[in-house]
Amino acid sequence: MPPVGESPDTAPRGLIIAILLLFLVIIGAGVLFYQSQEQQIRDRVTGDLSSIAALKTDQIEGWREDRLFDARVISAGEFFADGAEHYLAYGDDETRGKILARFREINASPHYHNMVLVDPQGDVRITLDPAITTLQPSVKA
Repeated sequence: MPPVGESPDTAPRGLIIAILLLFLVIIGAGVLFYQSQEQQIRDRVTGDLSSIAALKTDQIEGWREDRLFDARVISAGEFFADGAEHYLAYGDDETRGKILARFREINASPHYHNMVLVDPQGDVRITLDPAITTLQPSVKA
């Protein structure tokens, strides 16, 4: 029986306050948990992206070093620079044959699909692939 002066439908105030407090604690805990999970995911993704960036940087550095090494090997050959200059000036068949032989040696590497000698104007003078007769404008530039 309810006390005198109170209606029997009324819920006790203490119970309502306790339920509200419990509700606020649950919501607060949910917000804190969500923020914690969000930060963990953000940290994990940032770490993954940093690792990928470092790996890609290493790959690009390795690729660049390979190309620079190739350029040093090609240009260091005693004949090649002089032979290419001679061929561009005179265009004789003997020098052309030597250059083509050198191109075939270099082209044996899996890194290359073709070798091309161009003059200072960007015109193709010697190539291993006879289908290539000109360079694309972007390559010429």
